[in-house]
Amino acid sequence: MAADQAVGVDKAALGSGMPSLKHGRWQTPLGPIAYSVVRYGTPDSGRPWALLLHGITTDRSGMLALAAALAADFDVLCIDMPCHGESLDIPPDNPGDPVAVAQPILAAITAHKPRLLQDQPVLLVGHSFGGLVAAVLARHCAGAIGLVLGDTPLTMAKQRYAAAMLRLGFDDGPVRRHAPVVRDGFGVTAHGIAEKIYYDLPLLQPAPVLVLRAALPFGSKMTDARLPSCLDDIDQAALEKFGAGKVQCRILDGTSHTLFNEAPEAAAAAIREWLAQRPMR
Repeated sequence: MAADQAVGVDKAALGSGMPSLKHGRWQTPLGPIAYSVVRYGTPDSGRPWALLLHGITTDRSGMLALAAALAADFDVLCIDMPCHGESLDIPPDNPGDPVAVAQPILAAITAHKPRLLQDQPVLLVGHSFGGLVAAVLARHCAGAIGLVLGDTPLTMAKQRYAAAMLRLGFDDGPVRRHAPVVRDGFGVTAHGIAEKIYYDLPLLQPAPVLVLRAALPFGSKMTDARLPSCLDDIDQAALEKFGAGKVQCRILDGTSHTLFNEAPEAAAAAIREWLAQRPMR
């Protein structure tokens, strides 16, 4: 396989009048990182980029609706995180560590799209656990114009809730691959719940941060369970208090944890409004 292989371009995949969709794989020493690019017009048009990362147990296809909604303003890159979709499997002792998960992605971008880490304006968007990985990547992007977290769990209590919900799907074959990710990423071990808290990732960002919260309890549209959303009023108060004006939180009305799938246009509108308040580099 070539180091950077385009495996398909489908100009109609997102619907009539929608942007083009290109799929490809970048090779790294650890294995492939799969991606999709959603854009209007031609490559290297000079527009800023948006880098989108999905959550655990899904893949980059779960971010395509948001990508299409953002494509009027950005060239959008959606990536399959390690242990997901068509990307590599990393060793089972660290698939839930956002820093470890970010390393193969960084390696792929460094080799194949280095300007995203240099002077190119880039917006980073992550859903759930993908928000933690996006926060790690944002620290390496000199041109980062902002970081958007979509219902990303930052505290131990929320990790318990998320892990409990994800355990419901462990009997399904496709989900078994992600069991180590859930176990490590949300602190679920043989010894109980690990003390993993990630407030530092958004609070120590050089770029401004937008936190989009779900309005409905976690899992309320999937099961009869009614667990709190991954981000709540206490999280918001802490982030805004200690974020020194760089962190802004908003609720997307009518959404549950999969808010980018449920309301991509509303999410894109919130992101545009937030960016309009801040000059783009």
